[in-house]
Amino acid sequence: MQYLHSVESSTALPVDNGTGKDFIFVGKSRSPVGGWRIIAIDSNDKMRIAWDSFSLHDSYFDVIGLSYINIRADEHKGYIVTLRGCAPHQCADGKIGFAIYASREHQAYISHVSTQEDDSYRVTYFPQSGIPDAYRKELDQMMCTDNGISRPSTLPIKCAAQ
Repeated sequence: MQYLHSVESSTALPVDNGTGKDFIFVGKSRSPVGGWRIIAIDSNDKMRIAWDSFSLHDSYFDVIGLSYINIRADEHKGYIVTLRGCAPHQCADGKIGFAIYASREHQAYISHVSTQEDDSYRVTYFPQSGIPDAYRKELDQMMCTDNGISRPSTLPIKCAAQ
């Protein structure tokens, strides 16, 4: 694959009521920046890239650990890719990013947690509006349970009791 230097894992997931399969590859990026990269291939008509984590172009995802990349089938014959990243040297109470790619919507939903100078947190969502409730709740849950956020109870979102 021209976008990946090496492939760490590949997953085939049923889509379109089980009549097709999409493929998700996780590997080391060939880009000069390097790091982990996720490529989702849509195999419906022609093999084409449905999503590439490189498209995030976001400093909050400059550092991504392999253990923070998760892929699962959803209940609607699609799949969900979740990942957590951070800005270099800011992975704990710094600049942390969370992303969900939903194949059915062909859309990535993102949240950022930034630690402010007074040690409070700022949370920002992208897009700023229109994130479906299920994905917004999942982003919130990812933030509330992340080990890099030392005081989740002080996040400006509602976290369930830990």
